[in-house]
Amino acid sequence: MKTAWLKGAKTLDAKKERKALIQAGKPALKLLKQILESELQTLEDNELKNDVYNASNWAYLQADINGAKRTYRKVIDLLPIEESND
Repeated sequence: MKTAWLKGAKTLDAKKERKALIQAGKPALKLLKQILESELQTLEDNELKNDVYNASNWAYLQADINGAKRTYRKVIDLLPIEESND
């Protein structure tokens, strides 16, 4: 489990509660990960289309795409919470 999921849980009981909450939502988190990976793939596929390169504002478009890809990857990296014995 990424430590980001336990941020703000100060006591041992709070950490246990947080872990239980996350485990209960694991099926939804896995589904969310699949959705985000699909969105990222679509973004990457569209990035390679010719009309993107022909746009007069290509540099701004590329910067926007790069920022979106970075954000998707950061969120995907948190999902799902892997099985552990913590």
